[in-house]
Amino acid sequence: MNLLQKERIMKKQVIIAGAGAGSEESRTAALVSAVEEAGLIIGPDRIVRSFAAKGKTVRSEYRPEVVRQIVDEAQEENILVLVTGDPGFYSAAYGMREKLSDYAPRILPGISSIAYFSARIGIPYSNALLVSAHGRELNLVSLVRRNRQTFVLTGGNLVELLERLSAYGYGDLEIYTGEDLSSDRERIRHGSAAELLRQAGKEPFSVLSLMAVNNPKAEEAVPAGLPDDDFLRGKVPMTKREVRAVILSSLRLLADSVVVDIGSGTGSVAVEAALSAYKGTVYAVERKQEALELIRANAIRFHVDNLRVVEGEAPEALEKLPVADAYFIGGSGGRLEEILQCIRKKLQQKRENDQPEEKKKPESGCRVVISAITLQTLTKVVQILEEMHVRDSSWTQLQVSRSHRTGGYDLMKAENPVFLLTADLSAR
Repeated sequence: MNLLQKERIMKKQVIIAGAGAGSEESRTAALVSAVEEAGLIIGPDRIVRSFAAKGKTVRSEYRPEVVRQIVDEAQEENILVLVTGDPGFYSAAYGMREKLSDYAPRILPGISSIAYFSARIGIPYSNALLVSAHGRELNLVSLVRRNRQTFVLTGGNLVELLERLSAYGYGDLEIYTGEDLSSDRERIRHGSAAELLRQAGKEPFSVLSLMAVNNPKAEEAVPAGLPDDDFLRGKVPMTKREVRAVILSSLRLLADSVVVDIGSGTGSVAVEAALSAYKGTVYAVERKQEALELIRANAIRFHVDNLRVVEGEAPEALEKLPVADAYFIGGSGGRLEEILQCIRKKLQQKRENDQPEEKKKPESGCRVVISAITLQTLTKVVQILEEMHVRDSSWTQLQVSRSHRTGGYDLMKAENPVFLLTADLSAR
């Protein structure tokens, strides 16, 4: 940057401001003042259009890189860049500020659509979860399961979100929707997800829509070792609750973890993993049709839309999946070595594709937990790990007994012992 360019930048005053919900009434006094002083106003067409009608010089543009070019070339010294809603709430403002950082722009807050919507429906958002489905994958059902109030910027996907709530057993929850807020087309609807979907068939929702979901039975706590009888089982083998609790502890999941459950069976481990990693994704890999149906049914039963059912056999089924943070191998079909080699290969490929700055960091791997019931399987796993030079591993043997009432007495009945191998698998 030459001296002349620096002088031009120093002369310009750039403000990035939230335009509120859209109407003039939702604009702050600070914004009105900034508009009066601005020689040039830049922003989305639906926002700047009204200012053009009042004689202000405007440019219809929202892409940061193009806005930067306009600001660089502008002759005006007072420039106002407008963004929708409030800059601090799912806004383009901070990406815009980064692009305009040479001008040290000042940011003015605005009234967010959530704040406006909250006032219109009379429900405070102080204890609500605030999320956006605009241009991003959203585990809405899993989030609603944990929160009494969830406010959602729908990103034009309101019908899809309502359909998902209905599909996962939340079709009767109380919901408010808001469309084209603060405009003369504003509309507030109220009803269950199922009722609102029926309304949408007659009167489609606007692309500019919000939603508030009320779940009075929300469960914030994440249980470990759910009762076996809570699951739909059929004739498919299922990992018992005590073993499940240790598996989940060994996987060390975070809220946004990506998990793969190989040989998922009824999906009991996958469901509990999905309850823990509610912001992440759990892939349940299974080849048997009866088991696949049970996994889907249990995902709906426990309201976990972040559980993805993958029909197929490992390791082939792993090829199309992302590298996970944790893998549970409950059934390998005799192909355990191939599965572990596939996981390691995927870790190596990810490492090779990392950006240079990422490669400077210590090599990361993934957590692997393997269950074994027979001594032959146990011996085979030990041999495979030695051949793969996996040294950071440990074994746990679980022997569980449960009480049974017989003739007025409580007797203990032993379950089959289970061996659990826990290892941190690296790319090499």
